[in-house]
Amino acid sequence: CVRFHVGTLNDSHVKSDAYALNLPLSLLPSTGTETTLPASFSVLRTNAANLVCDTVKPAEDGNATILRVFEYSNMRTVGTLTTDLPVSHVYVADMMENELYEIPVENGTFEYTFGGFEIVTFKLV
Repeated sequence: CVRFHVGTLNDSHVKSDAYALNLPLSLLPSTGTETTLPASFSVLRTNAANLVCDTVKPAEDGNATILRVFEYSNMRTVGTLTTDLPVSHVYVADMMENELYEIPVENGTFEYTFGGFEIVTFKLV
């Protein structure tokens, strides 16, 4: 697959297109008991095109949701991240899911400043 673009690589959509090509979205049938679905639902939205949520999983202790987000353009980025999951606390955690420190969250929205190529684990409680 050849993807042409104008300008620099960081100004293009080549990286996100490659990611989507190599890891296509998977859909699974619902097994819940609810009879209606919300009009929209997003595990994570971000204001920055160079941030990717790579992992969404239950925490190993079963009491939280783990999100792993990475910056892929080697640019310092202030990311505003929003989730529709019910969350009252957000922690930056290490890769073993140990809480390092809490960051403020309001109505499911929180901010974090990413370094270039940084991978960050967020623990949502």
